Amino acid sequence: MHIPDQRPTSGTQWTISAAGHEAVIVEVGGGLRTYTHDGVDYVDESEEDELCPGSAGQVLAPWPNRIRDGRYTIGERTHQLPLTEPARHVAIHGLVNWMPWQLVEQSADAVTIGCDLPAQPGYPWALQLRSRWSVGADGLRA
Repeated sequence: MHIPDQRPTSGTQWTISAAGHEAVIVEVGGGLRTYTHDGVDYVDESEEDELCPGSAGQVLAPWPNRIRDGRYTIGERTHQLPLTEPARHVAIHGLVNWMPWQLVEQSADAVTIGCDLPAQPGYPWALQLRSRWSVGADGLRA
């Protein structure tokens, strides 16, 4: 019998806070789930146990938009990506928005997370991604 994972759908949660600002960064997609300043919500947050709506708050890498037909050419070589939005016939928002990100460094007001993207069909380059999120008197920084 398979027992489902008891962790939140969005994975591990890292909360950072300073100067009245608070943000929650998530493992799945490496993005922002909540951001408040003095109790006021500034993003359409998702719940821990819900999939991120659209790509809200996620890191969109190695590209942030849509690639028509999932096909692109570099030099003499054409690459074919999976069509992740088949109805529009496009590859959308990169390859890491549903991958787990790992904690690299954390303090009360900042968190650095990383994701190692292996080479794969359609994107034959490995990437080591790092994202640092912080809050302070100037607000939220990514």
